[in-house]
Amino acid sequence: MKELSHYHVDEPTQYILESVINKKEKLSATQKSMNKWKWVSFVCLLFGISYLFVFTSRLNLIAFSDFIQFFLGDSKHLLLLIIIFSTYFRMIQMQKQCDKVEKEFNDLRCEIIQKSKDIWSTPAQWESRKDLYAAMKQTYDINLYHENK
Repeated sequence: MKELSHYHVDEPTQYILESVINKKEKLSATQKSMNKWKWVSFVCLLFGISYLFVFTSRLNLIAFSDFIQFFLGDSKHLLLLIIIFSTYFRMIQMQKQCDKVEKEFNDLRCEIIQKSKDIWSTPAQWESRKDLYAAMKQTYDINLYHENK
């Protein structure tokens, strides 16, 4: 926020702007982590499917009960299944967390947009607001011009 301090905003406004910047950084970090878990889940699922395809095609398992017996007969198979499910559920958990953080960020951003007439009430402040919004967009990729994304 030091780069934006020369726009002469009052302390509550500066706090709100710092909060929206922090929410944006948290959102970016959460999205990056979610994407990582998506890839980990995809790789584990791909590995599990190819592992089962290779070993079941060699054994020529015809009946479903033979497949279940083969799968439950080895603890490595259960471990593989646990890993696949745990990465999948972690990915879902990260998706929910990402949605929550995105909603918090968007709500705060929209609040700034809605209260902009109260925050920057004089014409001189209104001109300063335009420069501040441009700097926020350029520096932090935060759109304060419109409520929609």
